[in-house]
Amino acid sequence: MSGKANTAVVETAASPHQLILASAGTGKTYRLTNHYVGLVLSGVAPERILATTFTRKAAGEILGRILELLADAVRDENKRKELAEELPEVNTESSHILATLVELTRNLDRFQVRTLDAFFAHLGSLFGLDLGLPAGWAILEEREAREQYAEAIGRLLEGAEGEEWVELLRHLQRAAARRTHEAMLATVGEVRALWLESGAGPWDWLTAPEALEQERLATALDKMDAAPPPLTQAGAPHKRWVTGHATLMENARARDWSAVLSGGPVKSIVEGKTSYSGATIPDEVIEAWEVLKQQAAHVLLGEIVRQNAATVRFMSEFEQLLAELRSEEGGLRFEDLPRALAPGGTGADADADDPLASRQLNMWFRLDGRLDHLLLDEFQDTSPLQWRVLARLAEEVLSCGEMDAHGNATRSFFCVGDVKQSIYGWRGAEPALLEGLGGTDGRFPVLEPEHLEESYRSAPLILDTVNRVFSELEGCPAFVTDAPQVCAARAWLGVFKPHVSAKKQLPGSASLFEAPYHEENAERVAAVLDLAV
Repeated sequence: MSGKANTAVVETAASPHQLILASAGTGKTYRLTNHYVGLVLSGVAPERILATTFTRKAAGEILGRILELLADAVRDENKRKELAEELPEVNTESSHILATLVELTRNLDRFQVRTLDAFFAHLGSLFGLDLGLPAGWAILEEREAREQYAEAIGRLLEGAEGEEWVELLRHLQRAAARRTHEAMLATVGEVRALWLESGAGPWDWLTAPEALEQERLATALDKMDAAPPPLTQAGAPHKRWVTGHATLMENARARDWSAVLSGGPVKSIVEGKTSYSGATIPDEVIEAWEVLKQQAAHVLLGEIVRQNAATVRFMSEFEQLLAELRSEEGGLRFEDLPRALAPGGTGADADADDPLASRQLNMWFRLDGRLDHLLLDEFQDTSPLQWRVLARLAEEVLSCGEMDAHGNATRSFFCVGDVKQSIYGWRGAEPALLEGLGGTDGRFPVLEPEHLEESYRSAPLILDTVNRVFSELEGCPAFVTDAPQVCAARAWLGVFKPHVSAKKQLPGSASLFEAPYHEENAERVAAVLDLAV
């Protein structure tokens, strides 16, 4: 059970690698567990298998199922036969399974069934010097991490000239319901997450058009103002149009372009509509907006350009101060580890002349020699930064074509996920990584996606209800007036496949409830929807 001897991959398909897109209840954990058991029964040492997931509970459940599957096969002949059917190329004699189980239970510390955070922390403890981590580093508790942020912000503001940084923080702050201090920490944390993924480059990509000449601006405003109101069938001016047009002109002449775009006739024009509140929008208004939109873009995009430039200055200094605090105190946040581990650094700190680069490369070479099999659970919740770390391992495993004496591949890649179940967006999860992983146009064409849609968990009636609701999202009345939500619904339908129950006779019931709308919760609901889409 040690070394690299007999490290055969037990898949009977042409490729030893698997990419499984599995809906809820379709047996993805069962497949992952069977794959792991097949490896250890083939003689693969557990320390040469890395299985990752997203919670400690899930990691514990996977490990428990592995041991339970082996134990059941030892004490129950029917279970052993079921295992033999699942793994026909593996020695599933009772004595061999028992010997494997005994060996594994004696060496539980050699199992690498971990959360991603735990795996990154493990690498940090092994290769801290190569990664440039402070001596004796430790992961900060949440309270300590908040204090570290507060200290870095305090030092930055102490050295700031005038109100520049304070004004930026006010501009970034979106959580007005919280206390100022808490909102500041939360805002900086959100921006830092984006910064670590992107680096400074993308923050400079946006440009604003030139300002509209004052004469053209005035002419367009006058044209919009003078547009004749649409008439009702009785020949009277359309009242709602008159009210909406008056508000539009008030905002436009005040140069409040955000208000102009947020409602009224212009919002309808931008959405591709030809009417507003039941009235046809006059051609004069549409033509005037074609001119005025340049000025609106100049003002609104210009504000974002200035905000982005200030963000780059702020985050560059903030990161430097955090690095000083890490060096002084040895305290790291969980996100600091994948940033240090990512090959070549992240966008925020990538540097071809980095003196740590050669040591980091040496670390990856040594790590590659320790792992042969990579099993990724719940991949839809992986962030781009986390994937930068895992991708290096995946590339090595997937590029290896070595065979053992029996003609079996010596390395394997197993990945399972479901973009519909991504729930860690607040931690940077990017389900699109799963969509772009395999297939003809994917990053790794050798991975042919396998879809699991037959549920062993739910009754047919439940799944029929799910299918009816989610297969018609694009036409949902709540979405039809909101372009971002319509786009999100279309994206959802692009990956949604009807669910089927494997338990045809299982009884069940389903009820649908309409959530009441409360005006006082409007901002909170809007924030949730923004995160969702």
